Amino acid sequence: MFLSLGAQKLRPIISTERDSILIGDQINLKIQVSIDPKTKVAWPRFEEFLMPKVEILNRSNIDSLWNNKNELKLEQNLTITSFDTGYYQIPGMEFTYQNPGDEAFLKSLSNSLDLYVITLAVDTTKAIMPIKGPIGAPITWREIAPWLILGIIIIGMVIFLIYYFKRKAKKEPVFKIKSKPKIPAHIIALSELEQLKTKKLWQEGKFKQYYTELIDIIRVYLEDQFGIEAMEMTSDEINQIVANEKLIDKDLKKKLADALLIADLVKFAKEKPYAGINDSNLENLKVFVDQTSKIQQPTVDTNPEEKLKEIPALEEKNKTENSL
Repeated sequence: MFLSLGAQKLRPIISTERDSILIGDQINLKIQVSIDPKTKVAWPRFEEFLMPKVEILNRSNIDSLWNNKNELKLEQNLTITSFDTGYYQIPGMEFTYQNPGDEAFLKSLSNSLDLYVITLAVDTTKAIMPIKGPIGAPITWREIAPWLILGIIIIGMVIFLIYYFKRKAKKEPVFKIKSKPKIPAHIIALSELEQLKTKKLWQEGKFKQYYTELIDIIRVYLEDQFGIEAMEMTSDEINQIVANEKLIDKDLKKKLADALLIADLVKFAKEKPYAGINDSNLENLKVFVDQTSKIQQPTVDTNPEEKLKEIPALEEKNKTENSL
């Protein structure tokens, strides 16, 4: 690397802060060159070691500035150290330069330096002291936090397991899911009847599908509203149970019975009722649902056959008591 300087003799200087260091300690070595700014200078290259056992840890860039003599001053700092005790003579550093207008390359050697690497003196007259143990440092929040979080997790798991096995022993659900409010049976039935009307099934000749859906809506309504297992019953069984309910108006019973009869004729005899009958059956069942929705579930006898069986037994009991 050549730097343009002036035509004069180059005078490089190297220096250190002191001439001795402790083993492994670091010291700054300064390289300086001051000269007129038209001369080309080749700066020496440095490898890992300045010399055997003297290591270069760091090197700065070459800085340039003007001094008070109107000369250009070039400067570089090396950080050096040594891990072997002894005396070291740092040799002078060679610079190659060329003055302006001169084709010859000249060389200039800097001064050398003495460096002493020493160790701490040991007083052999004193007894050897035991090795001190590690000094305790205060516990920080960062060290405590992971253990605290882990402890909270473990405690939470223990509490959950206790709760889980208690609920399991009582045959209760572990998590209570809040159920949504149940929609009243008559609201569902009226909504489904209206949807069936918009499908226009019988208008397309789908009489069986129309009446199947119509009666299924009523069967589900009877089951949800009164607890009648209507989905498993025949039309006659449904009529018999409803007929025994005194709170249901006779006209409403007839509307249900007529719709059930037409539905059976369509499904089993493949009848095709007139348009007016199809619409009136749906509207009649709407009225049936609306009017019977005010009747509470326990009022309907879902098992009339058992009551019929009980009548002869009661009559026999009464005869026995009268004869006595």
